[in-house]
Amino acid sequence: MAQGQARLTWLFDLPFASMPLYRMRQAEISDKGAWRMIPQIRVTAMRHGPVITPEMLPGDDGANINGPSLISMPDWVPGRLGAYYLYFADHTGTYIRLAYSDSLHGPWRIHPGGVLSLDQCPFIVGHIASPDVHIDQKLRHFVMYFHGPAKSGEGQITFAATSVDGLRFTPLSEPLGPFYARIFRHDGWWYGLLGTGAITVYRSRNGISDFQRGPVVLPAMRQDLAPRHVALQKSGRWLRVYYTRRGDAPERILYGTIDLAEDWRDWTVRGDSEVLRPLTEFEGAGLPVRPSRIGLAQGRENALRDPAIFEQDNQTWLLYAVAGESGIALAELGFSEVPAAAPRKPVVALRRRARRLFWHLRQKAPMLPSAMKSRNRIFIAGCARSGTTLSLNLMGCFEDIYVHTNEAPYQTLVKLDRYQANLVVKRTFVSYRDLEDLPASVGLIYCVRHPFDVLTSSHPETVDLRPFHVTMERWEAEYDGLMRLRQAQPERAITYLRYEDVIAEPDIVQARIARSFGLAPATLFSRDANNPIRSTSLRKWERNEAFRTYLRGLPPSFLERVDGFCREFGYDNSAGILTTELAE
Repeated sequence: MAQGQARLTWLFDLPFASMPLYRMRQAEISDKGAWRMIPQIRVTAMRHGPVITPEMLPGDDGANINGPSLISMPDWVPGRLGAYYLYFADHTGTYIRLAYSDSLHGPWRIHPGGVLSLDQCPFIVGHIASPDVHIDQKLRHFVMYFHGPAKSGEGQITFAATSVDGLRFTPLSEPLGPFYARIFRHDGWWYGLLGTGAITVYRSRNGISDFQRGPVVLPAMRQDLAPRHVALQKSGRWLRVYYTRRGDAPERILYGTIDLAEDWRDWTVRGDSEVLRPLTEFEGAGLPVRPSRIGLAQGRENALRDPAIFEQDNQTWLLYAVAGESGIALAELGFSEVPAAAPRKPVVALRRRARRLFWHLRQKAPMLPSAMKSRNRIFIAGCARSGTTLSLNLMGCFEDIYVHTNEAPYQTLVKLDRYQANLVVKRTFVSYRDLEDLPASVGLIYCVRHPFDVLTSSHPETVDLRPFHVTMERWEAEYDGLMRLRQAQPERAITYLRYEDVIAEPDIVQARIARSFGLAPATLFSRDANNPIRSTSLRKWERNEAFRTYLRGLPPSFLERVDGFCREFGYDNSAGILTTELAE
Protein backbone atom coordinates (compact mmCIF):
# COMPACT_ATOMS: atom_id res chain seq x y z
CA MET A 1 0.00 0.00 0.00
CA ALA A 2 1.22 3.51 -0.81
CA GLN A 3 2.70 5.51 2.05
CA GLY A 4 0.26 7.81 3.82
CA GLN A 5 -2.74 5.55 3.20
CA ALA A 6 -4.67 3.59 5.76
CA ARG A 7 -6.72 0.44 5.09
CA LEU A 8 -10.21 0.16 6.47
CA THR A 9 -11.95 -3.18 6.77
CA TRP A 10 -15.74 -3.02 6.86
CA LEU A 11 -17.48 -5.80 8.77
CA PHE A 12 -21.12 -6.75 8.60
CA ASP A 13 -22.26 -7.91 12.07
CA LEU A 14 -25.19 -10.27 11.94
CA PRO A 15 -27.72 -9.83 14.78
CA PHE A 16 -27.47 -13.42 15.94
CA ALA A 17 -24.52 -15.27 17.38
CA SER A 18 -24.87 -18.53 15.48
CA MET A 19 -23.81 -16.99 12.17
CA PRO A 20 -20.14 -16.25 11.38
CA LEU A 21 -18.82 -12.82 10.53
CA TYR A 22 -18.27 -12.17 6.83
CA ARG A 23 -15.56 -9.73 5.80
CA MET A 24 -16.43 -7.40 2.98
CA ARG A 25 -14.00 -6.51 0.25
CA GLN A 26 -11.45 -4.07 1.67
CA ALA A 27 -11.49 -0.43 0.58
CA GLU A 28 -8.55 1.94 0.58
CA ILE A 29 -8.93 5.56 1.64
CA SER A 30 -6.31 8.24 2.06
CA ASP A 31 -5.55 9.68 5.50
CA LYS A 32 -7.56 12.75 4.36
CA GLY A 33 -10.69 10.61 4.01
CA ALA A 34 -10.93 10.58 0.20
CA TRP A 35 -11.57 7.35 -1.63
CA ARG A 36 -8.82 6.10 -3.91
CA MET A 37 -9.70 6.91 -7.51
CA ILE A 38 -9.76 3.83 -9.74
CA PRO A 39 -8.68 4.51 -13.35
CA GLN A 40 -11.21 3.92 -16.11
CA ILE A 41 -10.72 3.44 -19.83
CA ARG A 42 -12.27 5.52 -22.57
CA VAL A 43 -12.80 3.54 -25.79
CA THR A 44 -12.89 5.26 -29.19
CA ALA A 45 -13.49 3.72 -32.62
CA MET A 46 -12.10 4.62 -36.05
CA ARG A 47 -14.20 3.19 -38.89
CA HIS A 48 -12.46 1.30 -41.71
CA GLY A 49 -15.61 0.47 -43.66
CA PRO A 50 -17.37 -2.75 -44.68
CA VAL A 51 -15.45 -5.98 -45.27
CA ILE A 52 -18.37 -8.34 -46.04
CA THR A 53 -21.31 -7.19 -48.18
CA PRO A 54 -24.35 -9.06 -49.57
CA GLU A 55 -23.01 -8.95 -53.13
CA MET A 56 -20.03 -11.10 -52.15
CA LEU A 57 -22.16 -14.18 -51.47
CA PRO A 58 -23.90 -16.39 -54.05
CA GLY A 59 -27.64 -16.29 -54.66
CA ASP A 60 -29.69 -15.36 -51.60
CA ASP A 61 -26.90 -16.22 -49.15
CA GLY A 62 -26.17 -12.52 -48.66
CA ALA A 63 -29.71 -11.66 -47.52
CA ASN A 64 -28.65 -11.93 -43.88
CA ILE A 65 -25.08 -11.47 -42.60
CA ASN A 66 -24.14 -11.52 -38.91
CA GLY A 67 -22.05 -13.08 -36.15
CA PRO A 68 -18.42 -12.37 -37.17
CA SER A 69 -15.43 -14.15 -35.64
CA LEU A 70 -11.93 -13.30 -36.95
CA ILE A 71 -8.65 -15.18 -36.40
CA SER A 72 -5.07 -14.91 -37.64
CA MET A 73 -3.96 -18.18 -39.21
CA PRO A 74 -0.91 -19.84 -37.58
CA ASP A 75 2.08 -20.78 -39.71
CA TRP A 76 1.68 -24.46 -38.77
CA VAL A 77 -1.63 -24.79 -40.65
CA PRO A 78 -1.12 -26.69 -43.93
CA GLY A 79 -2.68 -25.29 -47.09
CA ARG A 80 -4.10 -22.16 -45.51
CA LEU A 81 -6.09 -19.94 -47.86
CA GLY A 82 -4.94 -16.62 -46.41
CA ALA A 83 -3.43 -14.88 -43.41
CA TYR A 84 -6.87 -14.20 -41.89
CA TYR A 85 -10.04 -16.26 -41.64
CA LEU A 86 -13.33 -14.48 -40.96
CA TYR A 87 -16.19 -16.77 -39.93
CA PHE A 88 -19.76 -15.49 -39.96
CA ALA A 89 -23.36 -16.67 -40.33
CA ASP A 90 -26.92 -16.12 -41.49
CA HIS A 91 -29.53 -15.75 -38.72
CA THR A 92 -31.46 -18.69 -40.19
CA GLY A 93 -28.71 -20.20 -42.36
CA THR A 94 -27.80 -23.81 -43.02
CA TYR A 95 -24.02 -23.43 -42.87
CA ILE A 96 -21.25 -21.37 -41.23
CA ARG A 97 -19.66 -19.01 -43.77
CA LEU A 98 -15.96 -18.25 -44.23
CA ALA A 99 -14.10 -15.37 -45.88
CA TYR A 100 -10.31 -15.23 -46.13
CA SER A 101 -7.73 -12.56 -46.94
CA ASP A 102 -4.05 -11.72 -46.64
CA SER A 103 -4.92 -8.26 -45.28
CA LEU A 104 -7.45 -7.06 -42.73
CA HIS A 105 -8.52 -4.45 -45.25
CA GLY A 106 -9.12 -6.99 -48.00
CA PRO A 107 -9.84 -7.98 -50.56
CA TRP A 108 -11.86 -10.71 -48.83
CA ARG A 109 -12.87 -13.83 -50.74
CA ILE A 110 -15.69 -16.21 -49.87
CA HIS A 111 -14.86 -19.89 -49.37
CA PRO A 112 -17.64 -21.79 -51.21
CA GLY A 113 -19.79 -24.01 -49.03
CA GLY A 114 -18.49 -22.71 -45.72
CA VAL A 115 -16.87 -24.80 -42.99
CA LEU A 116 -19.69 -26.47 -41.04
CA SER A 117 -23.19 -27.31 -42.25
CA LEU A 118 -26.47 -28.21 -40.64
CA ASP A 119 -26.30 -31.62 -42.32
CA GLN A 120 -23.13 -32.40 -40.36
CA CYS A 121 -24.93 -31.81 -37.05
CA PRO A 122 -27.72 -34.39 -36.59
CA PHE A 123 -28.38 -33.10 -33.07
CA ILE A 124 -29.66 -29.70 -34.26
CA VAL A 125 -32.40 -28.70 -36.70
CA GLY A 126 -33.55 -25.57 -38.49
CA HIS A 127 -30.41 -23.45 -38.62
CA ILE A 128 -26.79 -23.12 -37.51
CA ALA A 129 -25.26 -19.78 -36.50
CA SER A 130 -23.10 -17.62 -34.16
CA PRO A 131 -19.58 -18.99 -34.74
CA ASP A 132 -16.93 -18.14 -32.13
CA VAL A 133 -13.58 -19.58 -33.21
CA HIS A 134 -10.42 -20.05 -31.11
CA ILE A 135 -6.97 -21.51 -31.74
CA ASP A 136 -5.43 -23.93 -29.26
CA GLN A 137 -1.73 -23.43 -29.99
CA LYS A 138 -0.68 -26.22 -27.63
CA LEU A 139 -2.90 -28.88 -29.21
CA ARG A 140 -2.61 -27.28 -32.65
CA HIS A 141 -6.29 -27.32 -33.45
CA PHE A 142 -9.23 -24.97 -33.78
CA VAL A 143 -12.34 -24.89 -31.60
CA MET A 144 -15.55 -23.37 -32.93
CA TYR A 145 -18.55 -22.67 -30.73
CA PHE A 146 -21.88 -22.46 -32.57
CA HIS A 147 -25.57 -22.86 -31.86
CA GLY A 148 -28.75 -24.29 -33.30
CA PRO A 149 -32.18 -25.49 -32.15
CA ALA A 150 -31.60 -28.81 -30.39
CA LYS A 151 -33.31 -31.79 -32.01
CA SER A 152 -34.33 -32.87 -28.51
CA GLY A 153 -36.65 -29.86 -28.35
CA GLU A 154 -34.74 -28.16 -25.53
CA GLY A 155 -34.41 -24.84 -27.37
CA GLN A 156 -31.40 -23.21 -28.98
CA ILE A 157 -28.17 -24.63 -27.57
CA THR A 158 -24.43 -23.99 -27.93
CA PHE A 159 -22.19 -26.82 -29.13
CA ALA A 160 -18.49 -27.08 -30.07
CA ALA A 161 -16.63 -28.34 -33.13
CA THR A 162 -12.92 -28.96 -33.69
CA SER A 163 -10.65 -28.74 -36.73
CA VAL A 164 -6.98 -29.13 -37.61
CA ASP A 165 -7.04 -26.66 -40.50
CA GLY A 166 -9.89 -24.21 -39.78
CA LEU A 167 -11.72 -25.38 -42.92
CA ARG A 168 -13.21 -28.76 -42.02
CA PHE A 169 -14.81 -28.96 -38.58
CA THR A 170 -16.00 -32.03 -36.69
CA PRO A 171 -19.00 -31.19 -34.49
CA LEU A 172 -19.36 -32.50 -30.94
CA SER A 173 -22.83 -33.45 -29.74
CA GLU A 174 -22.53 -32.45 -26.06
CA PRO A 175 -24.74 -29.43 -25.21
CA LEU A 176 -22.64 -26.73 -23.54
CA GLY A 177 -25.22 -24.11 -22.56
CA PRO A 178 -27.58 -21.50 -24.05
CA PHE A 179 -27.07 -20.02 -27.50
CA TYR A 180 -24.74 -17.14 -28.47
CA ALA A 181 -21.42 -18.00 -26.80
CA ARG A 182 -18.31 -15.87 -26.52
CA ILE A 183 -15.39 -17.70 -24.91
CA PHE A 184 -12.12 -16.63 -23.26
CA ARG A 185 -9.41 -18.35 -21.22
CA HIS A 186 -8.46 -17.26 -17.73
CA ASP A 187 -6.60 -18.81 -14.82
CA GLY A 188 -6.67 -22.36 -16.18
CA TRP A 189 -10.35 -22.29 -17.17
CA TRP A 190 -12.34 -21.71 -20.33
CA TYR A 191 -15.01 -19.14 -19.50
CA GLY A 192 -17.95 -18.19 -21.65
CA LEU A 193 -20.62 -15.52 -21.64
CA LEU A 194 -23.73 -17.19 -23.04
CA GLY A 195 -27.33 -16.30 -23.76
CA THR A 196 -29.29 -13.28 -24.89
CA GLY A 197 -31.68 -11.09 -22.93
CA ALA A 198 -29.65 -11.88 -19.82
CA ILE A 199 -26.01 -12.93 -20.21
CA THR A 200 -24.74 -15.74 -17.96
CA VAL A 201 -21.16 -16.86 -17.30
CA TYR A 202 -20.17 -20.53 -17.65
CA ARG A 203 -16.81 -22.25 -17.27
CA SER A 204 -15.10 -25.52 -18.21
CA ARG A 205 -11.68 -27.05 -17.65
CA ASN A 206 -11.21 -28.25 -21.24
CA GLY A 207 -13.49 -25.89 -23.15
CA ILE A 208 -15.50 -28.57 -24.94
CA SER A 209 -17.44 -30.32 -22.16
CA ASP A 210 -18.77 -30.06 -18.60
CA PHE A 211 -19.52 -26.34 -18.56
CA GLN A 212 -20.61 -25.13 -15.11
CA ARG A 213 -23.24 -22.43 -14.88
CA GLY A 214 -22.40 -19.25 -12.97
CA PRO A 215 -24.30 -16.03 -12.29
CA VAL A 216 -26.03 -13.64 -14.66
CA VAL A 217 -23.37 -10.99 -15.34
CA LEU A 218 -25.35 -8.72 -17.65
CA PRO A 219 -29.10 -8.63 -16.91
CA ALA A 220 -31.81 -6.75 -18.75
CA MET A 221 -32.15 -3.13 -17.67
CA ARG A 222 -35.89 -3.39 -18.06
CA GLN A 223 -38.45 -5.46 -19.90
CA ASP A 224 -37.93 -3.72 -23.26
CA LEU A 225 -34.16 -3.08 -23.01
CA ALA A 226 -32.00 -6.19 -22.84
CA PRO A 227 -28.53 -7.24 -24.02
CA ARG A 228 -28.41 -9.05 -27.36
CA HIS A 229 -24.89 -10.38 -28.09
CA VAL A 230 -21.45 -9.69 -26.62
CA ALA A 231 -17.76 -9.58 -27.55
CA LEU A 232 -14.91 -10.08 -25.09
CA GLN A 233 -11.39 -8.71 -24.64
CA LYS A 234 -9.20 -9.72 -21.72
CA SER A 235 -6.83 -7.01 -20.47
CA GLY A 236 -4.97 -7.91 -17.30
CA ARG A 237 -7.41 -8.20 -14.42
CA TRP A 238 -10.21 -6.72 -16.54
CA LEU A 239 -12.51 -8.31 -19.05
CA ARG A 240 -13.82 -5.73 -21.49
CA VAL A 241 -17.35 -6.60 -22.59
CA TYR A 242 -18.75 -5.04 -25.76
CA TYR A 243 -22.45 -5.50 -26.36
CA THR A 244 -25.60 -4.16 -27.95
CA ARG A 245 -29.11 -3.99 -26.52
CA ARG A 246 -32.34 -4.81 -28.26
CA GLY A 247 -34.71 -1.95 -27.55
CA ASP A 248 -32.13 0.81 -28.06
CA ALA A 249 -32.96 3.39 -30.75
CA PRO A 250 -30.75 3.02 -32.62
CA GLU A 251 -29.16 -0.22 -31.47
CA ARG A 252 -25.48 0.58 -30.87
CA ILE A 253 -22.30 -0.91 -29.42
CA LEU A 254 -21.67 -0.33 -25.72
CA TYR A 255 -18.79 -1.18 -23.43
CA GLY A 256 -18.45 -2.33 -19.82
CA THR A 257 -15.98 -4.30 -17.70
CA ILE A 258 -15.80 -7.31 -15.39
CA ASP A 259 -13.20 -7.40 -12.62
CA LEU A 260 -11.60 -10.83 -13.04
CA ALA A 261 -9.87 -10.49 -9.67
CA GLU A 262 -13.22 -11.14 -8.02
CA ASP A 263 -14.58 -14.62 -7.41
CA TRP A 264 -16.20 -15.70 -10.70
CA ARG A 265 -19.48 -16.23 -8.87
CA ASP A 266 -19.51 -12.49 -8.11
CA TRP A 267 -18.69 -11.26 -11.61
CA THR A 268 -20.90 -8.55 -13.06
CA VAL A 269 -20.56 -6.17 -16.01
CA ARG A 270 -20.17 -2.58 -14.87
CA GLY A 271 -20.63 0.30 -17.28
CA ASP A 272 -22.55 1.03 -20.45
CA SER A 273 -20.39 3.61 -22.24
CA GLU A 274 -21.14 4.04 -25.93
CA VAL A 275 -18.47 2.96 -28.41
CA LEU A 276 -20.18 3.16 -31.79
CA ARG A 277 -23.57 3.99 -33.30
CA PRO A 278 -24.75 4.15 -36.94
CA LEU A 279 -23.31 7.30 -38.55
CA THR A 280 -22.67 6.19 -42.13
CA GLU A 281 -24.81 4.92 -44.98
CA PHE A 282 -23.35 1.41 -44.83
CA GLU A 283 -24.27 1.27 -41.13
CA GLY A 284 -27.88 2.22 -41.86
CA ALA A 285 -27.69 5.80 -40.57
CA GLY A 286 -30.10 7.13 -43.21
CA LEU A 287 -32.89 4.74 -42.22
CA PRO A 288 -35.63 5.50 -39.64
CA VAL A 289 -34.55 5.41 -35.99
CA ARG A 290 -36.66 2.82 -34.17
CA PRO A 291 -36.19 0.66 -31.07
CA SER A 292 -34.69 -2.60 -32.25
CA ARG A 293 -36.55 -5.85 -31.78
CA ILE A 294 -35.80 -9.39 -30.75
CA GLY A 295 -34.75 -11.89 -33.38
CA LEU A 296 -34.08 -11.61 -37.08
CA ALA A 297 -33.46 -8.16 -38.57
CA GLN A 298 -36.19 -7.26 -41.05
CA GLY A 299 -34.05 -6.09 -43.95
CA ARG A 300 -31.78 -3.06 -43.58
CA GLU A 301 -32.16 -1.21 -40.28
CA ASN A 302 -30.59 1.78 -38.55
CA ALA A 303 -28.78 -0.49 -36.11
CA LEU A 304 -25.47 -2.15 -35.26
CA ARG A 305 -25.25 -5.69 -33.89
CA ASP A 306 -22.93 -8.58 -33.10
CA PRO A 307 -19.60 -7.06 -32.00
CA ALA A 308 -16.45 -9.20 -32.23
CA ILE A 309 -12.89 -8.41 -31.10
CA PHE A 310 -9.62 -9.20 -32.88
CA GLU A 311 -6.18 -8.31 -31.44
CA GLN A 312 -2.84 -8.23 -33.25
CA ASP A 313 0.44 -6.33 -32.80
CA ASN A 314 -0.91 -4.22 -29.92
CA GLN A 315 -3.87 -3.15 -32.02
CA THR A 316 -7.51 -3.92 -31.26
CA TRP A 317 -10.02 -4.31 -34.05
CA LEU A 318 -13.80 -4.36 -33.76
CA LEU A 319 -15.92 -6.24 -36.27
CA TYR A 320 -19.67 -5.68 -36.20
CA ALA A 321 -22.86 -6.34 -38.15
CA VAL A 322 -24.15 -3.23 -39.94
CA ALA A 323 -27.61 -1.99 -40.95
CA GLY A 324 -29.15 -4.67 -38.76
CA GLU A 325 -27.78 -7.84 -40.31
CA SER A 326 -26.77 -6.57 -43.75
CA GLY A 327 -22.99 -6.87 -43.72
CA ILE A 328 -19.86 -6.81 -41.55
CA ALA A 329 -17.65 -3.77 -40.99
CA LEU A 330 -14.27 -3.14 -39.37
CA ALA A 331 -13.17 -0.44 -36.92
CA GLU A 332 -9.96 0.14 -34.98
CA LEU A 333 -10.34 0.76 -31.25
CA GLY A 334 -8.26 3.17 -29.21
CA PHE A 335 -7.97 3.30 -25.43
CA SER A 336 -7.14 6.17 -23.11
CA GLU A 337 -7.07 6.18 -19.33
CA VAL A 338 -9.23 8.71 -17.51
CA PRO A 339 -9.79 9.02 -13.75
CA ALA A 340 -13.16 7.90 -12.49
CA ALA A 341 -15.15 10.26 -10.33
CA ALA A 342 -15.01 9.32 -6.68
CA PRO A 343 -18.28 8.62 -4.85
CA ARG A 344 -19.67 11.70 -3.17
CA LYS A 345 -19.82 9.83 0.11
CA PRO A 346 -18.11 6.60 1.16
CA VAL A 347 -21.45 5.38 2.52
CA VAL A 348 -22.81 5.13 -1.04
CA ALA A 349 -20.33 2.43 -1.97
CA LEU A 350 -20.64 0.82 1.45
CA ARG A 351 -24.39 0.54 1.06
CA ARG A 352 -23.91 -1.16 -2.31
CA ARG A 353 -21.39 -3.59 -0.83
CA ALA A 354 -23.69 -4.35 2.09
CA ARG A 355 -26.57 -5.17 -0.25
CA ARG A 356 -24.40 -7.58 -2.23
CA LEU A 357 -23.19 -9.19 0.98
CA PHE A 358 -26.73 -9.56 2.24
CA TRP A 359 -27.76 -11.57 -0.82
CA HIS A 360 -24.58 -13.59 -0.65
CA LEU A 361 -25.57 -14.54 2.89
CA ARG A 362 -29.10 -15.36 1.79
CA GLN A 363 -27.70 -17.77 -0.78
CA LYS A 364 -25.30 -19.37 1.68
CA ALA A 365 -27.79 -19.50 4.56
CA PRO A 366 -31.37 -19.68 3.25
CA MET A 367 -32.79 -20.25 6.74
CA LEU A 368 -32.09 -16.77 8.08
CA PRO A 369 -34.66 -15.32 10.54
CA SER A 370 -37.84 -13.94 9.03
CA ALA A 371 -36.73 -10.39 9.78
CA MET A 372 -34.04 -10.80 7.12
CA LYS A 373 -36.54 -11.82 4.42
CA SER A 374 -37.34 -8.63 2.57
CA ARG A 375 -38.04 -10.02 -0.91
CA ASN A 376 -41.23 -11.40 -2.42
CA ARG A 377 -40.04 -14.00 -4.93
CA ILE A 378 -42.47 -15.32 -7.51
CA PHE A 379 -41.80 -18.14 -9.98
CA ILE A 380 -43.99 -18.56 -13.08
CA ALA A 381 -44.29 -22.12 -14.38
CA GLY A 382 -46.52 -24.05 -16.76
CA CYS A 383 -46.38 -25.76 -20.13
CA ALA A 384 -45.23 -23.81 -23.16
CA ARG A 385 -48.04 -22.00 -25.04
CA SER A 386 -50.07 -21.76 -21.81
CA GLY A 387 -49.63 -18.04 -21.26
CA THR A 388 -46.41 -18.04 -19.25
CA THR A 389 -44.85 -15.27 -21.36
CA LEU A 390 -47.99 -13.14 -21.30
CA SER A 391 -48.28 -13.59 -17.54
CA LEU A 392 -44.63 -12.66 -17.05
CA ASN A 393 -45.02 -9.48 -19.09
CA LEU A 394 -48.21 -8.48 -17.30
CA MET A 395 -46.48 -8.79 -13.92
CA GLY A 396 -44.73 -5.55 -14.84
CA CYS A 397 -48.07 -3.81 -14.18
CA PHE A 398 -47.49 -4.01 -10.41
CA GLU A 399 -45.55 -1.51 -8.31
CA ASP A 400 -42.05 -2.06 -6.93
CA ILE A 401 -41.44 -5.14 -9.06
CA TYR A 402 -38.57 -6.53 -11.11
CA VAL A 403 -39.55 -8.87 -13.94
CA HIS A 404 -36.59 -10.95 -15.14
CA THR A 405 -36.76 -10.80 -18.94
CA ASN A 406 -35.03 -14.06 -19.78
CA GLU A 407 -36.27 -17.51 -18.90
CA ALA A 408 -34.33 -18.80 -15.90
CA PRO A 409 -34.42 -21.58 -13.27
CA TYR A 410 -36.01 -20.81 -9.92
CA GLN A 411 -32.54 -20.68 -8.34
CA THR A 412 -32.09 -17.32 -10.09
CA LEU A 413 -34.60 -15.79 -7.67
CA VAL A 414 -32.17 -16.33 -4.79
CA LYS A 415 -29.24 -14.81 -6.69
CA LEU A 416 -30.97 -11.71 -8.06
CA ASP A 417 -29.61 -8.50 -6.53
CA ARG A 418 -32.29 -5.92 -7.27
CA TYR A 419 -33.63 -3.02 -5.25
CA GLN A 420 -37.28 -3.87 -5.94
CA ALA A 421 -39.24 -5.65 -3.22
CA ASN A 422 -40.89 -8.10 -5.65
CA LEU A 423 -38.91 -10.33 -8.00
CA VAL A 424 -40.44 -12.43 -10.78
CA VAL A 425 -38.78 -15.15 -12.90
CA LYS A 426 -40.33 -17.32 -15.61
CA ARG A 427 -39.38 -20.98 -15.91
CA THR A 428 -37.06 -22.48 -18.52
CA PHE A 429 -38.04 -25.27 -20.89
CA VAL A 430 -36.64 -27.84 -18.42
CA SER A 431 -37.85 -26.37 -15.12
CA TYR A 432 -40.51 -29.08 -14.81
CA ARG A 433 -37.73 -31.56 -14.06
CA ASP A 434 -37.04 -30.19 -10.58
CA LEU A 435 -40.21 -28.22 -9.86
CA GLU A 436 -40.85 -30.39 -6.79
CA ASP A 437 -37.71 -28.87 -5.21
CA LEU A 438 -39.07 -25.31 -5.39
CA PRO A 439 -38.23 -23.67 -2.02
CA ALA A 440 -41.16 -22.94 0.26
CA SER A 441 -40.08 -19.28 0.36
CA VAL A 442 -40.76 -18.90 -3.38
CA GLY A 443 -44.32 -18.20 -4.47
CA LEU A 444 -45.67 -20.05 -7.49
CA ILE A 445 -47.89 -18.95 -10.36
CA TYR A 446 -48.81 -21.94 -12.53
CA CYS A 447 -50.28 -21.18 -15.95
CA VAL A 448 -52.76 -23.57 -17.57
CA ARG A 449 -54.68 -23.53 -20.85
CA HIS A 450 -57.07 -25.84 -22.64
CA PRO A 451 -54.83 -28.73 -23.76
CA PHE A 452 -56.20 -28.65 -27.30
CA ASP A 453 -55.13 -25.02 -27.65
CA VAL A 454 -51.68 -25.87 -26.29
CA LEU A 455 -51.26 -28.89 -28.56
CA THR A 456 -52.27 -27.01 -31.74
CA SER A 457 -50.29 -23.83 -31.14
CA SER A 458 -47.25 -22.94 -33.24
CA HIS A 459 -44.16 -20.99 -32.22
CA PRO A 460 -41.61 -19.07 -34.33
CA GLU A 461 -38.79 -21.14 -32.83
CA THR A 462 -40.16 -24.44 -34.17
CA VAL A 463 -42.52 -23.45 -36.98
CA ASP A 464 -40.06 -24.74 -39.60
CA LEU A 465 -39.54 -28.01 -37.73
CA ARG A 466 -43.05 -29.23 -36.95
CA PRO A 467 -46.60 -27.89 -37.27
CA PHE A 468 -47.19 -27.56 -33.53
CA HIS A 469 -44.77 -26.40 -30.84
CA VAL A 470 -45.78 -28.63 -27.92
CA THR A 471 -45.54 -32.38 -28.42
CA MET A 472 -47.51 -34.95 -26.45
CA GLU A 473 -44.34 -35.89 -24.61
CA ARG A 474 -43.65 -32.30 -23.59
CA TRP A 475 -47.22 -31.75 -22.39
CA GLU A 476 -47.14 -34.92 -20.28
CA ALA A 477 -43.71 -34.08 -18.86
CA GLU A 478 -44.97 -30.66 -17.72
CA TYR A 479 -48.09 -32.19 -16.15
CA ASP A 480 -45.99 -34.87 -14.43
CA GLY A 481 -43.77 -32.14 -13.00
CA LEU A 482 -46.81 -30.44 -11.48
CA MET A 483 -48.00 -33.76 -10.03
CA ARG A 484 -44.61 -34.39 -8.42
CA LEU A 485 -44.64 -30.92 -6.89
CA ARG A 486 -48.07 -31.41 -5.37
CA GLN A 487 -47.09 -34.80 -4.00
CA ALA A 488 -43.83 -33.50 -2.52
CA GLN A 489 -45.36 -30.28 -1.15
CA PRO A 490 -49.04 -30.99 -0.38
CA GLU A 491 -49.36 -27.82 1.72
CA ARG A 492 -48.00 -25.47 -0.95
CA ALA A 493 -50.24 -22.63 -2.11
CA ILE A 494 -50.32 -22.47 -5.92
CA THR A 495 -51.89 -19.57 -7.79
CA TYR A 496 -53.30 -21.11 -10.96
CA LEU A 497 -53.84 -18.78 -13.92
CA ARG A 498 -56.11 -20.03 -16.65
CA TYR A 499 -55.09 -18.45 -19.93
CA GLU A 500 -58.73 -18.11 -20.87
CA ASP A 501 -59.42 -16.08 -17.70
CA VAL A 502 -56.46 -13.78 -18.36
CA ILE A 503 -57.89 -13.08 -21.82
CA ALA A 504 -61.54 -12.71 -20.76
CA GLU A 505 -61.18 -10.96 -17.39
CA PRO A 506 -57.61 -9.61 -17.10
CA ASP A 507 -58.34 -7.11 -14.32
CA ILE A 508 -60.09 -9.70 -12.15
CA VAL A 509 -57.09 -12.00 -12.59
CA GLN A 510 -54.79 -9.12 -11.67
CA ALA A 511 -56.74 -8.50 -8.47
CA ARG A 512 -56.42 -12.19 -7.56
CA ILE A 513 -52.65 -12.11 -8.10
CA ALA A 514 -52.42 -8.94 -6.02
CA ARG A 515 -54.24 -10.62 -3.12
CA SER A 516 -52.16 -13.79 -3.38
CA PHE A 517 -48.81 -12.01 -3.17
CA GLY A 518 -49.60 -8.68 -1.49
CA LEU A 519 -48.90 -6.64 -4.63
CA ALA A 520 -50.11 -3.15 -5.52
CA PRO A 521 -51.29 -2.63 -9.13
CA ALA A 522 -49.68 0.28 -10.96
CA THR A 523 -51.45 -0.28 -14.29
CA LEU A 524 -54.49 -2.38 -15.09
CA PHE A 525 -53.74 -5.49 -17.14
CA SER A 526 -56.43 -4.42 -19.59
CA ARG A 527 -54.73 -1.07 -20.17
CA ASP A 528 -51.17 -2.29 -20.66
CA ALA A 529 -50.31 -1.01 -24.14
CA ASN A 530 -47.19 -3.19 -24.32
CA ASN A 531 -49.13 -6.44 -23.85
CA PRO A 532 -52.49 -6.23 -25.62
CA ILE A 533 -55.03 -8.92 -24.76
CA ARG A 534 -56.19 -10.78 -27.88
CA SER A 535 -59.21 -13.09 -27.69
CA THR A 536 -58.51 -14.46 -31.19
CA SER A 537 -55.95 -16.85 -29.70
CA LEU A 538 -58.68 -18.96 -28.06
CA ARG A 539 -59.98 -22.30 -29.35
CA LYS A 540 -58.58 -22.05 -32.86
CA TRP A 541 -58.85 -25.82 -33.15
CA GLU A 542 -62.64 -25.50 -33.24
CA ARG A 543 -62.38 -23.53 -36.49
CA ASN A 544 -59.65 -25.57 -38.18
CA GLU A 545 -60.38 -29.01 -39.60
CA ALA A 546 -56.67 -29.89 -39.87
CA PHE A 547 -56.25 -29.19 -36.16
CA ARG A 548 -59.24 -31.36 -35.24
CA THR A 549 -57.99 -34.18 -37.44
CA TYR A 550 -54.66 -34.09 -35.61
CA LEU A 551 -56.38 -34.12 -32.21
CA ARG A 552 -58.61 -37.07 -33.14
CA GLY A 553 -55.49 -39.05 -34.02
CA LEU A 554 -53.94 -38.72 -30.56
CA PRO A 555 -53.64 -41.99 -28.58
CA PRO A 556 -56.67 -42.80 -26.37
CA SER A 557 -54.44 -43.20 -23.31
CA PHE A 558 -53.11 -39.69 -23.82
CA LEU A 559 -56.61 -38.27 -24.28
CA GLU A 560 -57.59 -39.86 -20.96
CA ARG A 561 -54.88 -37.78 -19.25
CA VAL A 562 -56.10 -34.72 -21.10
CA ASP A 563 -59.63 -35.37 -19.80
CA GLY A 564 -58.35 -35.57 -16.23
CA PHE A 565 -56.59 -32.24 -16.68
CA CYS A 566 -59.74 -30.69 -18.16
CA ARG A 567 -61.90 -31.88 -15.27
CA GLU A 568 -59.49 -30.45 -12.72
CA PHE A 569 -59.21 -27.01 -14.31
CA GLY A 570 -62.79 -26.58 -15.48
CA TYR A 571 -62.46 -27.22 -19.21
CA ASP A 572 -64.80 -29.08 -21.57
CA ASN A 573 -64.45 -32.83 -21.71
CA SER A 574 -62.06 -32.88 -24.65
CA ALA A 575 -62.54 -36.48 -25.71
CA GLY A 576 -66.29 -35.99 -25.54
CA ILE A 577 -66.07 -33.00 -27.88
CA LEU A 578 -64.20 -35.01 -30.49
CA THR A 579 -66.56 -37.97 -30.14
CA THR A 580 -69.58 -35.70 -30.63
CA GLU A 581 -68.01 -34.13 -33.72
CA LEU A 582 -67.39 -37.55 -35.24
CA ALA A 583 -70.98 -38.57 -34.59
CA GLU A 584 -72.26 -35.44 -36.31
